[in-house]
Amino acid sequence: MSMTALIDTAIGETRACVFDDKGAPLQLLIERPWEAQTRALAHAIYYGRVTHIDEKLNAGFIDLGLGKNGFLPFGKQGRPANVHEGVGVAVRVRCEAHDDKGPLLALHEHTPAANTPCPSLLSAAPPLAQLLARTGSVKDADAEARKRLDALIDDALNPVVSLPGGGDIAIEPTRALIAIDVDTGSGNASADAVNIAAIPVIMRQLSLRNLGGIIAIDFAPMRAKKIRQKVENLMQIAVRNDPVRMQLSPMNKIGVTLFTRQREGRSLAQILCDHRGRKSVATCALEAMRALENTGRAEPGRPLVLQTAQSVFDWLDDAPFDWRTPMKDRLGGRFTLTIDPALARDQYEVISQ
Repeated sequence: MSMTALIDTAIGETRACVFDDKGAPLQLLIERPWEAQTRALAHAIYYGRVTHIDEKLNAGFIDLGLGKNGFLPFGKQGRPANVHEGVGVAVRVRCEAHDDKGPLLALHEHTPAANTPCPSLLSAAPPLAQLLARTGSVKDADAEARKRLDALIDDALNPVVSLPGGGDIAIEPTRALIAIDVDTGSGNASADAVNIAAIPVIMRQLSLRNLGGIIAIDFAPMRAKKIRQKVENLMQIAVRNDPVRMQLSPMNKIGVTLFTRQREGRSLAQILCDHRGRKSVATCALEAMRALENTGRAEPGRPLVLQTAQSVFDWLDDAPFDWRTPMKDRLGGRFTLTIDPALARDQYEVISQ
């Protein structure tokens, strides 16, 4: 399958969507380089210190100097002779920390210089654009494409997804599992048709949202045994064709299918939202910055005022990276930032004067 990627390199955040050969979205990716100050990002290489060897797990725990200790599985070959508690090892981040788990690591063939501090960062994660260029063609987003990315991301944060032909699915991540409910809705679509239509939509949404772990699908009631069998067969095909590793269990008597999907770092919602499921202050601030840049490009030369809520203003005023310099490079020094107490944190206004 040939794939293309649409990428938007904005100030403080790079967003991308990978599309299949038919133009349907497959995967949404978010990169925030400034997060490297507090967490180990995927593909970065560290010189970490072994803090503990767990023989039962056949793995070691590695202090990377920031965030939670990384988990280093030794695999079938077992623990290397030179890896023991207290020593330094070069490791690559395979998967970022998520939920209550630290980053997943792999040994990296690298011999740091004798004076290299431990723990320390040896090589930063490559830019998202560079990683995507290895897998297919990459297109830079223009103003219209940026709006399309906005819509795709907002849709992927919405728990309810409409199905073609009627009905919908509701996706609700919980602490224990991902619960997915298939509903026929108020239309004329039959439960059988809705269940069949739901399967490819569910698989695509899991990919777009980067959801993993235990997943439970509560299909709409099916009376005919042959339809249950058809749904099970379609699920088996979908799991088999998905590039992410999955394990599927048979549908139970009440029409619930359980399967596992390998976790690959934080979900889209964990990156963009707070613990209540609302867009975080950082996400709202980055959206406001993009709106400022969009207006500045559409109205060159005019002074601009970005009005935000107090919390967003405070975040921008003391941001974990310098955004004003690159914004001046793009727009010039014709913008100011002010507070509007009437605005919620996910609201903003750009006024051209």
